[in-house]
Amino acid sequence: MTENEPDAVDLPDALGVDSGISTQCFSVHVPDAFLANLPRIREFLHRMGRETNQGEIAFEFDGRFYRIRRFDEGK
Repeated sequence: MTENEPDAVDLPDALGVDSGISTQCFSVHVPDAFLANLPRIREFLHRMGRETNQGEIAFEFDGRFYRIRRFDEGK
């Protein structure tokens, strides 16, 4: 996700105790790149929820709030 967003930060994997709350924040300055990568963003959100055993992943897009409670199986 960082390749199309100049201000994004790619954080390394970390080991440790999770507090149960995971926060990711993305700001889009290149709308065409965002739309072109929508399938990858969807895959990322589902993978993050699945791999971190979240009950729900929530995000806001274009002023609307969305929740993902059932995650794809993955590849």
